[in-house]
Amino acid sequence: MKKIFFAVIFICFVHSSQAGNEYAILCGHVKHFHTNKISVVIYKDATSGLEFEYPAIINPDGYFKVFAVMEVPVTGYIKLGEQYAPLYLEPDDSLFITIDEDKFNESIKFSGKGSGNLNMYNRFFYLTQFLSFKNSASTQKRRLSDATEDEIFFVEDSLLLASNKIIDSLKKVYEPGSEFLSYMKNEIYYKNAEQVISFPLMKKYLTKQTSKPNYSKRFTDYVAAKNTNDGELSRHPDYIKFLNAVLNYYLIVATSENEQLTSEKVYQLKYKLIREKFISTRIQIALMGAVVSEAIEYGDAAVVKNMYDEFIKITADVFLADALKDKMKQANASKEGEFAPDFTLSDENGKKISLSSLKGKLVYIDVWATWCLPCMKELPYSMEMQKKFANKKDIVFMYVSIDDEQTKWKNTIKEKQLTGLHLISPGRTSEITKLYAITSIPRYIFIGKDGKIIEANAPQPSEKETEEMINYFLK
Repeated sequence: MKKIFFAVIFICFVHSSQAGNEYAILCGHVKHFHTNKISVVIYKDATSGLEFEYPAIINPDGYFKVFAVMEVPVTGYIKLGEQYAPLYLEPDDSLFITIDEDKFNESIKFSGKGSGNLNMYNRFFYLTQFLSFKNSASTQKRRLSDATEDEIFFVEDSLLLASNKIIDSLKKVYEPGSEFLSYMKNEIYYKNAEQVISFPLMKKYLTKQTSKPNYSKRFTDYVAAKNTNDGELSRHPDYIKFLNAVLNYYLIVATSENEQLTSEKVYQLKYKLIREKFISTRIQIALMGAVVSEAIEYGDAAVVKNMYDEFIKITADVFLADALKDKMKQANASKEGEFAPDFTLSDENGKKISLSSLKGKLVYIDVWATWCLPCMKELPYSMEMQKKFANKKDIVFMYVSIDDEQTKWKNTIKEKQLTGLHLISPGRTSEITKLYAITSIPRYIFIGKDGKIIEANAPQPSEKETEEMINYFLK
């Protein structure tokens, strides 16, 4: 056993002397493991939402090793069974990980090159797992939809203060690198800013408002004061999410109250605003990538084909270009009018069910998770929808969860008395998310009786249009 241990340590740490590598190596040992697979999952780039999974087999003695390719610092997570921990990796990191699967969060430890960063990153998220924007807003007013603008700004100030105090305390213990500290502070700052800027739109969605969000002077001043042209942050995912929220704000301001926009018009206007509002070329390219990614996800790949072609031509970001090419390929494979990509998943009792076995019936697919607030909000509407079509034998309401924690998924089904066909495809890199190019949830899909995709991005159960479409498709 000792020989194996020192051999694995040697493989990991001999790498640390080889500077200039565009990958990180992670070796480790798992105690009390109940599965023989462990995965390192990293986010491919700042905009596409795609992930790349590096799986590894845990040998009988509990050891594993993983190589993860990257050219810039990346974030992601390490996944063991139904448990996971956040990762921050830099090129040339050489890490040794120890985990006790029975005491996952308490036991996970990192040593080697980059371990100061990673131990601090994990400890920060462990300490702040309940210190989130939505949780804090909910604490203030029970529901985010009831929160006022004053409360949202107060929450942001409180979270920034608390998070930075935790960072100041942890950095004395873990001695992280300067690049990591900068990354963390930008992550906290821009994640909170994105939530503030998205608040009026989120409130409009949650309260079913039909009018445009009302932006106060305080809000517009807040947006105007933010740095929206930092090219050095063009590959920071939280900065790009923040900029995308700003772009959506510009879009709303640029449209009149009663103006009806087609998908094509929305993307054309976004493209125009990117050129007008953002000075940095690197930021323009990153936002073009984000818009193209969003369009592909929502079934509008053809609408942004020209923007996609231009982006692929001018970008120097090989990782993002490859990610968008993958998304476009997936979108073309799962576009309306094509046969739906088949999958076989387990229900809550472990029974395997395939999509193809339901041919001859209309299938309304709901891709969701227990941790997704908008998903959970739509479920009561979906249950009511089922009752309306209870006497119809040629429709199936399928709910595919991407939860990692199957116990929580099963408990939610039981506690909320959720009916319908429930399947699970664990993780954001699961089979169904890859097949249907899904990078955000909830996502709804209509599959026709002939097995072809009718709507790749169908309306939500709460929308009147959904019931009308079901009635039409069942004729």
